[in-house]
Amino acid sequence: MLTIRLARIGKKKKPFYRVVVIESSKPRNGRVVELVGTY
Repeated sequence: MLTIRLARIGKKKKPFYRVVVIESSKPRNGRVVELVGTY
């Protein structure tokens, strides 16, 4: 099952997120199916 998640990237105390479509059984920052945008 695919889900839309926020994958955290960036530095400590300077969060930056990528909105990604990823398999629900994979880790948050695992291999993405599609990059939707940033936040």
